Amino acid sequence: MHIEWSDTARESLEDALEYTIEEFGKRIARRFLDQIDESLQHLLVFPRMAPIEPFLKGYSTEYRSYVVINEIKLLYRIDGDCIRVEYIWNVRRSLRLLCSV
Repeated sequence: MHIEWSDTARESLEDALEYTIEEFGKRIARRFLDQIDESLQHLLVFPRMAPIEPFLKGYSTEYRSYVVINEIKLLYRIDGDCIRVEYIWNVRRSLRLLCSV
């Protein structure tokens, strides 16, 4: 298994990091990145451990969501031997924004 990031996922991660740095500082942002990395390591071992995201069940692609911390989800799909990260989602944000990704 290996991990790939979509452009949208990279952008959403950058946005989340910028916000975290501005609001909480670099130390917390580093911890956030470590938690993302730890989550991805879990998914490499058990790619189907996260549930199918209920808000995205109507799509032809099966999207899964792994809760990284409290209200942050890592949305991904499995494509053969690849875990493709599609978006880093703060669940407090609009669901319409998620569905437009």
